[in-house]
Amino acid sequence: MFVQVVIDTKSRVLDRVFTYKTEEAISIGTRVLVPFGRSNKPSIAVVLNACDEVGIDEAKIKSIIKVLDDKAIIDERMIELALWLRNRYISTYNDALRLVFPPGGIKELELFYYANDDVLGLEKGEAYTKDELLKIITASDFTKLIKDNIISEKYKIKQKVKEHYEKYISLVTYDESVSEKQRAVLDYLRDNDGSALEKNIITSLNISSSPIKTLLKKGLVREDFIQESRKRAYDVDSYEKIKLNKEQEKVYKRMEHSLEHDLGEKFLLRGVTGSGKTEIYLHLVEKCLQMGKDAIVLVPEISLTPQTIRRFIGRFQRKVHVLHSKLSLSERFDEYNDIKLTSPSIVIGARSAIFAPCRNLGLIIIDEEHDQSYISDMNPKYQTDEVAYYRSMSEGATLLLASATPSISSYYNAKHGIYELLELDKKAKGQKEADIELVNMIDEIQRGNISQISSRFFEVIDENLKSKKQSIVFLNRRGYNKEIFCKSCGYTFTCDNCDVSMTYHKGINKLKCHYCGLVKNIPKTCPRCGAETLSFAGYGIEKVEELLRKTFPEAKILRADSDTIKTEDDYINLYKKMNSGAVDILIGTQMISKGLDFKNVDAAIIVSIDANLNFPSYSANEDTYNLITQVAGRAGRDEKGRVLLQSYAVDNETIGYAMKGNYEAFYRNEIALRQEFLYPPFINMIYIVGTSLDKNIVQAEMEYLRSDIESYLNKNDIRSNVSKLMQCAIEKINASYRYQIILKYTNTYSKEIKDYIRFILYRSKFAKNKKVNYNIYINPRNFL
Repeated sequence: MFVQVVIDTKSRVLDRVFTYKTEEAISIGTRVLVPFGRSNKPSIAVVLNACDEVGIDEAKIKSIIKVLDDKAIIDERMIELALWLRNRYISTYNDALRLVFPPGGIKELELFYYANDDVLGLEKGEAYTKDELLKIITASDFTKLIKDNIISEKYKIKQKVKEHYEKYISLVTYDESVSEKQRAVLDYLRDNDGSALEKNIITSLNISSSPIKTLLKKGLVREDFIQESRKRAYDVDSYEKIKLNKEQEKVYKRMEHSLEHDLGEKFLLRGVTGSGKTEIYLHLVEKCLQMGKDAIVLVPEISLTPQTIRRFIGRFQRKVHVLHSKLSLSERFDEYNDIKLTSPSIVIGARSAIFAPCRNLGLIIIDEEHDQSYISDMNPKYQTDEVAYYRSMSEGATLLLASATPSISSYYNAKHGIYELLELDKKAKGQKEADIELVNMIDEIQRGNISQISSRFFEVIDENLKSKKQSIVFLNRRGYNKEIFCKSCGYTFTCDNCDVSMTYHKGINKLKCHYCGLVKNIPKTCPRCGAETLSFAGYGIEKVEELLRKTFPEAKILRADSDTIKTEDDYINLYKKMNSGAVDILIGTQMISKGLDFKNVDAAIIVSIDANLNFPSYSANEDTYNLITQVAGRAGRDEKGRVLLQSYAVDNETIGYAMKGNYEAFYRNEIALRQEFLYPPFINMIYIVGTSLDKNIVQAEMEYLRSDIESYLNKNDIRSNVSKLMQCAIEKINASYRYQIILKYTNTYSKEIKDYIRFILYRSKFAKNKKVNYNIYINPRNFL
C-alpha cells in the first residue's frame, strides 16, 4: 500500500504531499521516517492519507524507512481540521499541523508504556520504551497486556520536558517506641490512609525532613517517587447554581433543545453587560456534561481565565482543563494529554484552546466574541470564530458566540440566518445601565488645563475613595510618555529597527520600542542639533499612575499592563486583590477593559478614546464603540455605576451611539459604510505583506507579485480588485521593510484566487527567494 506524507520542514518550496511505499498498514496521523531528496536524507514526516493505488510509476516510489509511532498522535478529525486551516488561510501544511499537534512539536514526541501492576517482571509506574519492553516480555504478551489495559500508553516530550515526580511516604510498620516527632509522622500517615506527600507531612507537622529520614532507615516507612501531572491547583470557593430569570431561561431553553437533539446549531447571543451570560454558559456546560459530551469555553484574554476557571470549578467541583500561552510547555502538554484521555470534560482557555483534542465535542462557547484577541498573529493567521464554526459543523457541536457588542460581521450573519440571534436586553439583577459622562478636553485647554487629565477625572476618583468604592482607569498606552522630542529642531527619537517613536519608561529610565523591544539610554542633547532642549510628550500609563499616587497618597493603587502582569499567578493575584478590597484604584491597559467582574467598582474612566477613533482600520468605529461599552460594563456590577470618558472629538457619532447604548443604530450606520466602501462582510480580502532587510528587494519582489496576480486574474476573467503596491502604515519593524498588496473579491472566486496565491508564494520563484518573507491575512481588521 501507499501513504501520502508531509515532510517536517520550514521550506515553503516543499509545501506539498509526497508518496511512499509501505508493507504495513499505517494510521493517518502517525509519524514516519522517510528517505528524502537526492541524498535520501532520513526525514520525519506525518501521514495524511493511505491508499492502495496511486497514479504514478510505482517503481519510482521510495519505501518508508521506519514507522515511529505504534499509534496515531492525532486523529483524522484533527488532520482534517489542519487541512481546512491550510486552505482557508493560505498557510503551509506544517504551520497548520503545528496548531493541532500536541505541545512540543512533531519531532519531540515519544511513546512510552507504563505498567499498571507488577507483572511479568515489570515495575509498576515505570516508563518503558517498546524496545525495552520486548527485552523483558514476548511480543504476544505485549499485545495482550495492552489489550487488557495492564500496560497503558502515554506520549512524552523528549528532552524539552522532564516528567514530574512527587515523593510519597508510606507506612510500613507502626512503632510506639520511636521519638515524639517520629511518632507524629507515623500517626499522620495512619490518619491519611497510610500514605502522604512528604512535603505535606513536613508542612502539616511543622517539622524538618530528619524524622522521616530516620524512619526510612529503621524500615518503618518507605518512600515512593510517583509521576504526577503538573496541572495547576486552584483553591476556589463553591460557586452556587443560580436560578435563571425569565430572559435567561428563554435563551437557555432554546439552546438546551439544540444540545438534547444533537442539532449542532449556531447561535449569537447579544447580551448587555451584567445580563448574566456567564450563568447561561454554566447551565449549558452542565447539560453538556450530563449528556457525556465535552465543552470548550473560550475567553479573549488570559486575564479572564482565572476568574472563569474559579466559576466553573466552584460550580462543578470537578477537574477543569486549562489551555493558554502563559502555561509552561510541560503544563500545556499534561493538559493536552488529560483532555485527550478524559471525557466528558470542560476546556477553558484563550484562542488556542479551540484546538483542544476533545473526543466527543458537544458545545463551543466564545465569550466576548467581538474581541480582536481571537485573531491569531502567527501563521496561519486564523480567526477563532471561523475555526469554531468549522469544528461545530464537522463534529456536530452546538456553537454559541456571545458579546454585549457583537462584531459587525457576526451581527450581519445573524441578521441573515447564518447564526440564530438570541438577546438579553436587561441586567440580571435589574440594575440600570451606567451613566456615561463625556468630558470635552478642548474646553479643558481653554480653561488653562493643557494636561491630558481633566479636573473631573480627579473629582470622580476622590468621590469614590470617600465612599469606599473602587475605580478603574483605562489607558491603552504603556510607559510614562508616548515620545521624546527636541523643542529646538523638532527631532523625534525613533527606534533604530522600526518606523515608530520610542516610548519613555520612567521605571527603568530608558526609551523602549514596543514593537521590537529595543531599549536605549536617553541622551542629554539632541542628536540632530545638539541642543539641550529635549521634551516629553503624551501620557502613558506610568505617568497617570504617578499623578494618581501624588494626588491620592493614601490610596491603594495597582497597575496592570504587560510590564507588571506577566504570569498566570500575576493574573490570579490581581483578581484576588480587587475582590478582597486591597485595591482602591486599578489602572490598566487593554487587559482590564473586558469581562472582569469586580463587585465594588463604581466608576470606570477612559483617559482617552481618540487614539481608537484615529486608528488605521476600517473597523476603528466598531472598536471604539466596543471599548466604550466594555469599559462601561466594568462599573456598577451590583449597583448603577458611572463612566467618565475624556475626548477631543465630543461630536463624533460613534461616541454618541455608545453613550446612549444604542447598538442597533450604530450597527445600521456602520453596515451601510461597509457596503458603500466594500469591506467585510460584503467582500472578502486577502492582505499580503512582504518583508525584507533590503528595501529595494522587497519593493521589487512585491511589485512583481502584484503584477503576476493581476495578470492571472485578467487572463482567467476573475473579478477581483488588486490594490497598487504600498508601503505598510508602519514601514519598518524589527529592521525589516514592509510592503503590502490588498485583494478584494467575492466568494465566487475564493478557491481559484487562494490556490493561485498559494502556488506562486509556496512553489514558484517567490518561494525560493529567501530574502523576502510573506505574511497572508484573510479579512484583516486593520492594515498595520
